[in-house]
Amino acid sequence: MSFFRHEEIYRPMDNRNVPGRPWHDRPRPHRYDEFPTGYSSAGCAPAEPASASPAEAHLAGIGSGSTIELQRTANRLLTPCLTQGDNPNRCIYCEVDADNETFLLNNGKWYRVRSDFLGIVNNSFNEVMNCTLGLPDYSHEDEEAYNRSVAETSPDEYFLMDQKLIRYPTGRDPIEFCDLYSHSKYIIHVKRYRGSATLSHLFSQSVVSGELFCVLPQFRQGVNEYLPQRFRLPSIEQRPINEEFEVVFAIISKSRRPLTLPFFSRVNLRNATQRLKAFGYKVSVLKVQGIDHSSAQ
Repeated sequence: MSFFRHEEIYRPMDNRNVPGRPWHDRPRPHRYDEFPTGYSSAGCAPAEPASASPAEAHLAGIGSGSTIELQRTANRLLTPCLTQGDNPNRCIYCEVDADNETFLLNNGKWYRVRSDFLGIVNNSFNEVMNCTLGLPDYSHEDEEAYNRSVAETSPDEYFLMDQKLIRYPTGRDPIEFCDLYSHSKYIIHVKRYRGSATLSHLFSQSVVSGELFCVLPQFRQGVNEYLPQRFRLPSIEQRPINEEFEVVFAIISKSRRPLTLPFFSRVNLRNATQRLKAFGYKVSVLKVQGIDHSSAQ
């Protein structure tokens, strides 16, 4: 989606015009991720919180005369992840408050967001149900291995739909119905926390598959052809009772903090939730705890 279609999100600002500090005098980039204020890396997998003291040093360098008041980030600074050749401007996502407005640094560009719209998006995110499914922790090489493990460990409850593509008459490209389908009618989409673009793609994909499942018998037939008998829809011609189905966004995160999302992902989650609920689905979010083997050693 284009964020410029939202009047509440203004066009990118020139980085040099962001109030509060000369561009050349700003701290060297660090990787910020999964803060309650919405920090997220734009291009790397999430890191874990580090010591608070470096953030205090950065904040002290801003000076009391700054017009930008950074929110309390002393205990939220994350470890650097930049390597030689990285573009630091594209590896940082952050939100700062200034003079009752919110500014976003995303993919190297600054945006200004109306405070009332920010409140609407945040309230919408807080109102999304927390899923009650007890999916296991993630300690796998990739999502494919995790999804396969869940289905193999609990074959009576979950069936693997990951990479099972379904073609439909009106579409050019086949798509997945979901990653895991539950006998209890949970439609589960699994994704590692890798920044705004990855999560936004997850939400968009769920809307497409949810709509096709609702309105196209041919798509439901494609789903049924993959499912074992005990998981199948009783009739592909009869439109499913969507209130019986719950679309679950299972987001894998190594952080021990409660799950939060970058602002633009919260916007897309809000849009996806509204569209899926319009079709009758229940929608929920589930945090899958990722295990960091490097820190456990």
